[in-house]
Amino acid sequence: MFAAALMLCLPAAAEKQKDIYMFGVATNFKDSVAYITTIQRVDSAILRRGSGMLAGRSLYSTQLKRYAENQFGKFHEVPAIFFDTNQSKLEKKYHKVVKNIKGTGALFLRELTDSDFRFTPVSREKIIEQGHVIAAPAATDVPIR
Repeated sequence: MFAAALMLCLPAAAEKQKDIYMFGVATNFKDSVAYITTIQRVDSAILRRGSGMLAGRSLYSTQLKRYAENQFGKFHEVPAIFFDTNQSKLEKKYHKVVKNIKGTGALFLRELTDSDFRFTPVSREKIIEQGHVIAAPAATDVPIR
């Protein structure tokens, strides 16, 4: 029983909760419209200690994908999320992404306002429930295929 309690506590030590800033882009390579969210503050996101990687990040991109499916009937959108703990750094990234998308000339960029779409925080329990690993595996734990 002590070992089970210890196993539950160990992953939490490998993470920290912190407010982050995030935006997302959803595009389909066969469509002329790309969707981009505004930069949004997300409360209590779970970051891995050391690497600063966002735990459960695919769950955030799934939120954007589901929104595109439900609101626009777009079932083949490929979402990407960008985040940082520093808002000004993320704003620079945002402007660079917008410039790159508009620079292609092939895509019309539609901005999703905060009233259109908002990221919702993903809890530690939801990350575990979905089968995502909280603590980063050691290099020797990764199977080679």
